[in-house]
Amino acid sequence: DIAFFLIDLYGGEAWEFRHGCDWLSYPAKIGPTHLAYQCIENAQKWYFVPLDNPYKAFSIELSIDPGTRAPYTPVWLNAHEIAFLVPSVFQKTCVADLATRSAVCRVLDFFIGMVSPDGKWVEVRMGDDDTPDALGVIPAECLKSYSDDCRLNLTADSSQLQMRSGRFRGLADSAWLPDSKGLLFMVHEDLDKTNQTSERSEIWLYKLSDGRLTRLGILDGEFYFAPDYFDLAPALWSPDGTKVVVSQGHKHHFFSIETGELTLLSEGGVLLGSVHLE
Repeated sequence: DIAFFLIDLYGGEAWEFRHGCDWLSYPAKIGPTHLAYQCIENAQKWYFVPLDNPYKAFSIELSIDPGTRAPYTPVWLNAHEIAFLVPSVFQKTCVADLATRSAVCRVLDFFIGMVSPDGKWVEVRMGDDDTPDALGVIPAECLKSYSDDCRLNLTADSSQLQMRSGRFRGLADSAWLPDSKGLLFMVHEDLDKTNQTSERSEIWLYKLSDGRLTRLGILDGEFYFAPDYFDLAPALWSPDGTKVVVSQGHKHHFFSIETGELTLLSEGGVLLGSVHLE
């Protein structure tokens, strides 16, 4: 059995409950009101545990099988809705409504990326994932039902991210700004065939207000915003929201979106987050 322990740090209480899972296929995800988890035995069934009363757990069955390549990754949109994305096959998506205990699943004709911190927007790439014909965002509501109101906010300058003097360029991972007003894109250029890594990386800013792309910096080597993009891991930011963590192998740096300066943070270890100490 899998044992869960919920600890109320303010009330000083703790709950323990068990489930007959052999193992979890994805780490349990804590949202505003519920804990979500999935047993490895069934990739389409998710369990939800109310944080205010762990003994009233329930489950929701998703109608689309994510496949064998990867399980669903849960992303909370708000207090009662949670989206399920497939990291390696972004076109499969489900949205569960905990109030009605139901889910809507769809197979999209475009690639879905990161969800904004406020849960209102979703990154979209048209065409190929790494060399998109166009990119932009759609309202998160459109994951449930696509209509004329779900106009795709696309940039007309996505060609800037493609070829440069015949050199191969591919779009890697992305990172939302903390205020959800824009996205950072990491672009890799040229593959070093000796060590199978890109020779350089570029960081571009995409603003939701005008859909324009602006290059913020050029870095030597292959960098990512998250060590494992396929877990849809959110980027780590400084408390003031001006510096984002970028990783090159086991080296972690701060990149300033204001000055383009790169500052080494660590040559090893795992970065979990940041806090502001006064």
